[in-house]
Amino acid sequence: MPAQGAGASKQQALFGIPAQKSSPTRSQTPQAPARPVPSPAALQQNHATPQLSPEDILAGLDEDQRRVASELNGAMRVLAGAGTGKTRAITHRIAYGIACGKYVPQRVMALTFTTRAAEEMRLRLRSLGAVGVQTRTFHSAALRQLRYFWPSAIGGSFPDIVKHKAGLITEAAQRLRMSVDRALVRDIAAEIEWAKVSLFTPDTLTPHLHQRNLPSGITPQNMVRLFRAYEDLKDERNLIDFEDVLLLTVGIIEDDDALAATIREQYRHFVVDEYQDVSPLQQRLLDAWLGERDDLCVVGDASQTIYSFTGATSRHLLEFSATVPGRTHGTAHPRLPLAQPSGRTGKPTPSGTATAPGLHRILLGTPAQTHFPARTGSRKPMVRIYG
Repeated sequence: MPAQGAGASKQQALFGIPAQKSSPTRSQTPQAPARPVPSPAALQQNHATPQLSPEDILAGLDEDQRRVASELNGAMRVLAGAGTGKTRAITHRIAYGIACGKYVPQRVMALTFTTRAAEEMRLRLRSLGAVGVQTRTFHSAALRQLRYFWPSAIGGSFPDIVKHKAGLITEAAQRLRMSVDRALVRDIAAEIEWAKVSLFTPDTLTPHLHQRNLPSGITPQNMVRLFRAYEDLKDERNLIDFEDVLLLTVGIIEDDDALAATIREQYRHFVVDEYQDVSPLQQRLLDAWLGERDDLCVVGDASQTIYSFTGATSRHLLEFSATVPGRTHGTAHPRLPLAQPSGRTGKPTPSGTATAPGLHRILLGTPAQTHFPARTGSRKPMVRIYG
């Protein structure tokens, strides 16, 4: 791990902390009239950051949006359809938390699924005076952390990232004396991606293929052989793919308590937009980032799941529960599908069994309902459902 003094600038690079800049000032006059919020386009043009009070930020929100934005303690789920202002609500939640001193901008991670959506969220937050929040995709956040911690957690040179699987899959098929065309290679790549985000390995995949609509001419046995040959080729050449970025990040966090503590100390609050599109692998990473805490707000609409073919599932949204301080039980995760690729040096890739927090189930509700499950001696996990 980097030394605290010598690694200060590196920590700033990793976590996006601006050097020698103070946090944006906030209005000290609670009774001041609400000021209009500049549009993201205007801010981008003028490079200005407004100074808004907590009351300014809540102005213009409807009752349900205001509750989402202003009730900051504990875990929160927001179920809302398209056009109901759910993204508006969660960006105002972040900005409100910063304005009232509950959140530190650089310790908030706002996650979404495309770089375009992340940039739009960043502009919305800037228009509310919330500068410094980390707005990223899961892959972007994981890659940033993996590169930083690689020397101490794994060692050796950082591997190249496979941008397209087609070449390796074609070569894997040739090794197995299988004939494939471009369309078949594309379909095989999709199956490998589905398997990895579903946390399956070549050794555990077979039982799950009988319910899959595999590419034409590919049997479950051949699919497993192709998957294994693809992974072998990557290991031989010190390569990783985008799914490995998430898998390896989970592995080093779950394997190294000190590393995990560093990340969890930096990122205290998490917000996930379009949560219905989270995959089992992304959920595993989110669990690793959170640890035992409940500083999480998720928003989504189960009817808008658009990445189910890649392994995304709305189950995590519909069965969302909060990790409550004082709980005494947990859920054991199986061993991660990680291996030590040949050609790498240093510490082996983490592969030990780890226990991640079990999440308490919160009753599902219907739009416009609010649930406060009671727990004696601990905070109430909060779920806001509107729209």
